[in-house]
Order: sequence, then C-alpha cells, then structure tokens
Amino acid sequence: MAKSENKFSFNNFLNFLNEHFSLIVIILIVLVLGFLGGSLWTENQLLKSDKTIEQADNPSDSDEGVEALALENIPEFNDKDHFQGVKDADVVMISYSDFQCFYCQRWHPTLNALVEKYADQITFVYRHFSLGSIYSDKLIQASECVAKDAGEDAFWKFTDVLYDKLTDKSIYILENGDSIISDSSILSIATSSGASADQVQACLEKQETASIVSEMMAGAQSAGIGGTPATVIISKKAGREFIQGALPIEEVEATLAKHL
Repeated sequence: MAKSENKFSFNNFLNFLNEHFSLIVIILIVLVLGFLGGSLWTENQLLKSDKTIEQADNPSDSDEGVEALALENIPEFNDKDHFQGVKDADVVMISYSDFQCFYCQRWHPTLNALVEKYADQITFVYRHFSLGSIYSDKLIQASECVAKDAGEDAFWKFTDVLYDKLTDKSIYILENGDSIISDSSILSIATSSGASADQVQACLEKQETASIVSEMMAGAQSAGIGGTPATVIISKKAGREFIQGALPIEEVEATLAKHL
C-alpha cells in the first residue's frame, strides 16, 4: 500500500504559494498600505495635537475673552513703572511680560524694535506678570532688585541680557542631570548690568521687591488679563486697545497707526 503524502509537507506549501501567488501579493500590498496609512494618520493626529497645544499656549492665536477685558482698570503710567521713550507722550504702550514665557521671549525683540523706531512718540512701559513657572518669580524680583540697587539703565540691561540668555538657553546649567538657573547665573547678569551682587542677593533673600510685582499683577488681573505677553495701548486719540500675544511688528504698527 502506497504511503500517502503529508498534506503539510514543504512541497505542498510551495505548491500552495505558486497557486495563490497573486492573492498573497495583493494581501501583502493591502497590509503594507494599511500600515502606512495608519502611521500617517497617527502622525497627522500628533501634529494636530502639537499645533493645538501651541495655539493654546500662545494667546495671540485666539480672541476668546478679549472683548470681556475691562481695559479701563489698567493703572495709568506712574512713577513705579519702568519705561523707555518719551515720558509724557500722547501714546502709552504697556506690556505685561514674564521672563520665562516663550512668547514673551519672542515679543521682547519686537518691543525693542518698536522702542527704537517710535522712541520720540510713545511711552513704552514694561510691567511684570508672573505665570508661576519655576523661576518666574525669582527672575522678576531679581530685575527689580537690580533696578533698586543700580537704577533704570541697569534694569534694562539686565532685562535684555536675561531675555537673550533665556532664548538661547545659555543661562541654564546642568545639575544632577537637570537644567537649572542658578543664583550665580542670575547674579552674574546683575553685576554685568551694573548692580552689586551682594545687594541683589540680599534683596532676593528678603523678597524686598515682591510687593512691586504683586501690585503690577493685580492691576492686570483687575482688567481680566490672565496671560502674557499682554499689551495695552492708551492714547488720547483712540482710547484703549489690547494687543494679545507676540504679534509681528507689522501688525502692531498697523494698530499703532490709529493712535499716533
């Protein structure tokens, strides 16, 4: 009696492949296309998610809540403010910022460019608004300690250098695997701006300038401002107008044209 061939033999497997080669190729193509399509869909969803997060973080991308602001509650320019440009100009631009805010870091060069161009027409006021990031309060208070010890020129030098170093991240050092901003880094910028390291350190330890920061924030919050950068234009010609976020300089100038 002849021995029957095993239906699971290698030869039968090869015969099966030959007989169904086209079908197998089609199935493989469908699987590959399905995998690629799924990967592209996932990547697209991640990109959309990242964009949504970026828009949520950047107040300039949404007008929600702007109409509800009570800009009349923004305190007028006063002797406690840091300013550049003309002191008694008919147009005042008040910017609320947090050093650690990414969009404030983007806004600061725009603000400096505006100061350079309109210094004889506008009073540019800088006010603090802490978002509560890990170093926000310390950096803000340090800038006020510098101003207290060495004056307005030192404050602006400190502010410019600090924004530069935060933007390029050169202010950070590694400690136990973490990126931190050390007191020595802050004091180094303070001394290069003309202030005494000892005076600034003592000022920080005693939180001598905390009330100044709190007062600035309270003024913004009374108007309904809750994020940075937030800029208010005040003029005799066109009243009060809000600029939300880090807008390009061309858009800011278009808004300013109504007030100048």
